Amino acid sequence: MRVAVTGATGNVGTRVVQRLLADDAVTDIVGIASRLPDASRLSEPGAGKPGGQDRSGQQPRLRHVRVDLGAPDAATRLRTALAGMDAVIHLAWLLQPSRDIALMERVNIGGLRALLDAIPAVGVTALVHASSLGAYSPAPKTPAVTEDAPTDGVASSPYSRQKARANGCWTSSSCGHRGFGSPGSAPPWCCSGRPAPNRPDTSSAA
Repeated sequence: MRVAVTGATGNVGTRVVQRLLADDAVTDIVGIASRLPDASRLSEPGAGKPGGQDRSGQQPRLRHVRVDLGAPDAATRLRTALAGMDAVIHLAWLLQPSRDIALMERVNIGGLRALLDAIPAVGVTALVHASSLGAYSPAPKTPAVTEDAPTDGVASSPYSRQKARANGCWTSSSCGHRGFGSPGSAPPWCCSGRPAPNRPDTSSAA
């Protein structure tokens, strides 16, 4: 299987790429990010399955491609990057700066639309989208919220509002697309004791 990962150099994306490298069934991985990783960090312990590196210390099944999902040409660049892929794991998301809502909108919502534009053109058959607990509407503390609870977001949170809108984009045609009905995950918080290369923080909300 050939898999592409957006947000591949972030804290969550880095760990997903490592797991894919440890799976012999995954023959080709494309890491898509606006910032490429430091090549010297790719061969560090934990970067993939032991023995999976070549003599140079690099991962022959992994290549990184720079794509800014907030750029006007994102869909075109994504079509090139995704050519030949079987599946896409979409993890790219801006948590900050909350003071620049327009930037977050371009990357988070515009980037998802660009991805949904690109996928049908290259024949990708599976899309996994990282949603968030933050997409759920406010609710009482009890009883526990279930997965079928309303996902209209929290009005005071740009992150929550955009996660809720993104859910609508990938499950229906609300963004002008046919809707993939693809698998999604809604983690409350993702933590790591070790940050991704060039990332100062050790945890992130998906």
